[in-house]
Amino acid sequence: MAGIRTPQDVRGTFARNLRQLAAGERSVSALCREAGINRTQFNRYLSGEAHPRPDVLDRICRRFGLDARILLEPLEDLRRGSPPPGATLDLEPFGDRIQGFDHRRMPDGFYRLVRPAMTTRGMALASLLVLRSAADGTKRALAAVPAYYFAGTVRPRPWRERRLASVVFQHSNGVSLLLGARAGNLVQMCFLAPGHRAVATLFSGYTAFTQPADATQAQAVPVLAEYVGPRCADALRVRRTCGTIAWPDLRPVERDWFETWNPFGPHRPGPGE
Repeated sequence: MAGIRTPQDVRGTFARNLRQLAAGERSVSALCREAGINRTQFNRYLSGEAHPRPDVLDRICRRFGLDARILLEPLEDLRRGSPPPGATLDLEPFGDRIQGFDHRRMPDGFYRLVRPAMTTRGMALASLLVLRSAADGTKRALAAVPAYYFAGTVRPRPWRERRLASVVFQHSNGVSLLLGARAGNLVQMCFLAPGHRAVATLFSGYTAFTQPADATQAQAVPVLAEYVGPRCADALRVRRTCGTIAWPDLRPVERDWFETWNPFGPHRPGPGE
């Protein structure tokens, strides 16, 4: 039937594309080593005798910056046509802020985060955040949505569903964390600047949520983080102070930051205003 591609057609198109790509490499052996592909099997791809398993195809596509259309469309059409989804996004500025993180600015370990409760006036919430340096030089964060957020749901949410995984970005005046949760569609952004009140272990900023629990909930509130140490013993010691806190029981430094924070910043009228 016209338009139906046979396995032989697919292997032939892929082989032609792969030969053109390999021609631009210093050697097939070096290409196979860099991509982690068996040389004998790669020769079978070049000759059109076989096409790769999905995991091998993924390595080939990543190596040459292409997608799985390499199996079906001539290379010249791929290069001339529209880019694959996501290829038009300029992610370089984000990558630069993730890579080369200065871990001295916000050291690995446990942090106690305190912020006003978004759903209950006169209350605050304290929770733990852990930061870890990854092997690639990036900084990762891990936290959790409080269990009481789901008190009215059909079933309690285990920690793995409440977990907030995060990527940490570095800025000239602080860091920002983009956190996402498995439970619901919650996305949270938190910005923290070091040295609050000239105290090296205190970080002040704000946090914002994309999904309010109800119509009266604030979606952006101030936050104060305190570095408590790198050991599990430090986390266990501070864990007992986490949970809900009545406003009068906040520390003066926390209450002062929450009550003076201005989400719009100071306004200085210009000429004619």
